[in-house]
Amino acid sequence: MTYILVVDDEEITRVTFSMALRHFGFKALEARNVEQAKELIKAFDFDAILSDVLLPDGDGVEILEAAQRKNKNTPVIMMTGYPTTHSKVQARQLNAYAYLNKPITIEEVVEIIREAVGLQGELVDHPSKHKLIENKDGQEQIYPVPLTLEERELLMGMVMHQLNELEAYHTRHAKEGRRILSSIEKKMRQFS
Repeated sequence: MTYILVVDDEEITRVTFSMALRHFGFKALEARNVEQAKELIKAFDFDAILSDVLLPDGDGVEILEAAQRKNKNTPVIMMTGYPTTHSKVQARQLNAYAYLNKPITIEEVVEIIREAVGLQGELVDHPSKHKLIENKDGQEQIYPVPLTLEERELLMGMVMHQLNELEAYHTRHAKEGRRILSSIEKKMRQFS
């Protein structure tokens, strides 16, 4: 099992990334601040760490340092919505695996984690979510398998994360952004 620590004080980001990583077969643990992250780093041998830079009780550089003290080979991926030259330089000096600017898509997170733990392009215990069935004519068709409650929550979390990114874009770039997002949200609630 590949253990990943996800550290972010924003619950939607932390939970969405953790659920996505679990969906792809990783064992994801969560921390919402530096103190929790340091406790988990002491207790577990993580294969990779994904950490926000700005946290309520410190910064991600402290997490990077704690991870490096335990195991210099643990890849630590730093992410931030407020990039600064100082934090980038610190992250580079401490050999952070990557320094990412938010917003970051779920696909980007999964890809960088796979790369960091040496699983580029490989599936990690990912069961198929579709059945391949032959129809009367002998042709194969793919039919979706019903989702479990956890998978449904993962999907909704992923959609909400993407909507948050869309909202940030539209808030900055378009007057109609809020109206569009409200209509999408109403439609999504019909399916909840």
